[in-house]
Order: sequence, then C-alpha cells, then structure tokens
Amino acid sequence: MQAIIDFIDFIVSTVTSVWDFFVGLLTNIGTMIKYLGIAMNICTSAIGSMPGWIQAFGTLTITICILFVILGRDTGGKKSGGS
Repeated sequence: MQAIIDFIDFIVSTVTSVWDFFVGLLTNIGTMIKYLGIAMNICTSAIGSMPGWIQAFGTLTITICILFVILGRDTGGKKSGGS
C-alpha cells in the first residue's frame, strides 16, 4: 500500500514540477518581451536625438550588431589548433 502512495506522490510532484516549469518559462518570456520593448524605445529616442548624418550610422550599427547576434557570427576570431 505504501508503494502505491509513493507512486501517486511521485506522479503528482512530477506534474507539479512540469507545470511550474512552463508557467515560469512563459512568465520569463513575457518579461523579456516587455524589456525588449523598453530597450527599443530607448534606442529609438537615443538615435532620434542625434544629428541627421549620425542617425544613419547609429541605425546601421545597431542593425548589424543585432543581425550578427541572431546569425551567431559573434564567435569570430582566429581558430586555434595545429598547423
């Protein structure tokens, strides 16, 4: 009888852990989206306050940095190893 109770406790704790994981994941994704919106507003206002000829370079620089991070190209550099 104790084995059945232990098994049910195991199932309940596993389901609770999985549920908590997904709730935490969705909460963190929501927080990330909120902070990305805030960062986007700050970057837009910072670039908008620059002189016109610098705005193009600022926008281009931020766009290239974001693309490099998305594409995973920030790992460059010389490969180490044998000859």
